[in-house]
Amino acid sequence: MLSPWLRWDVVHYIAIAEHGYRADYSPAFFPAYPLMIRVIDPVLPGGALVAAMAISSASCLGALILLHRLAEAEFGRDVAQRAVFYLMAFPMAFFLITGYNEALFLMLSIAAVYAARRGAWWVAGLAGAAASATRMFGILLLLPLTLEYLRQHHWQLKGPNSLKPDVLALALVPTGLAAYAAFCWRSFGDPLAFSHAQRYWDRTYAWPGQPILQALDKLQHYPALSRNGVGTILDIAAVLLAALLITFTAVGPWRFRRDQLALTLWAALPLLLILSTSVGFGRPLMSTPRLFLELTPAFLVLARMGRNIAIDRLYLLTAIALQSTYLLAFLTKKGFVA
Repeated sequence: MLSPWLRWDVVHYIAIAEHGYRADYSPAFFPAYPLMIRVIDPVLPGGALVAAMAISSASCLGALILLHRLAEAEFGRDVAQRAVFYLMAFPMAFFLITGYNEALFLMLSIAAVYAARRGAWWVAGLAGAAASATRMFGILLLLPLTLEYLRQHHWQLKGPNSLKPDVLALALVPTGLAAYAAFCWRSFGDPLAFSHAQRYWDRTYAWPGQPILQALDKLQHYPALSRNGVGTILDIAAVLLAALLITFTAVGPWRFRRDQLALTLWAALPLLLILSTSVGFGRPLMSTPRLFLELTPAFLVLARMGRNIAIDRLYLLTAIALQSTYLLAFLTKKGFVA
């Protein structure tokens, strides 16, 4: 029953948890999640895969609770209820209970932003530090948290609303990444080993939007119903939907308030990085739909749009149908989902 879940990156996380890092591509996977697997594995029966899925499932529950609280505080209870439901209906939501670090990172990033919005800066800093030790995207939390801190202090560096000692909490956010870089330097002689290991997947950086053009070019050479053809179409659709929803946080009837600018920045920075990253294997945007899970403000916009019953039904029917397809592809190790 469990063996079909041992797929793709799950294999790498478990190998790191059981045997540690090696001078190969393993430094590409950040340490917080495999470290937790290593700690939990002796406690639970069933081996490292069970421990990995238990951590992800618990983190998923934590992420849903925090998402509901954040959405309710920002937009009201009805939006909060839809945001949680829409996240779990999303086509790639099953990754939140697999042996991937998606759920852990999602929980930590929401915790950081939620704490920041409530002015609990040391909690926000610690959550940000843990997030940057979980995924490289965690370092991007520093900018929206800094923006939110300055907003709460009325953009004043002097006077009664000037910066307080808790501004030092922001410096905690990069420490997770810095600690991992120090580990890589000591172990492999390369503090950027986690970045250089991306060469295994032929991952390169380009101008924003160029990977989409590359995917469109590749699409012309694939049969319409081939695995790469279907996968590329879904990759492009996910990127365009993400870009549209993040744009709606700034313009249009569902735009966020001025005091919620940090929420827009929270999603815009990862999206910009996604739009600037290309991978090999014939799929320039491979894994992009999975990264959509980390764009929490996109689900807040969707939840606000869902007040319209037609949009609500269209999203749910499409998303749940696609999730069934993606899940079957993942469990049978078909090539268009990873």
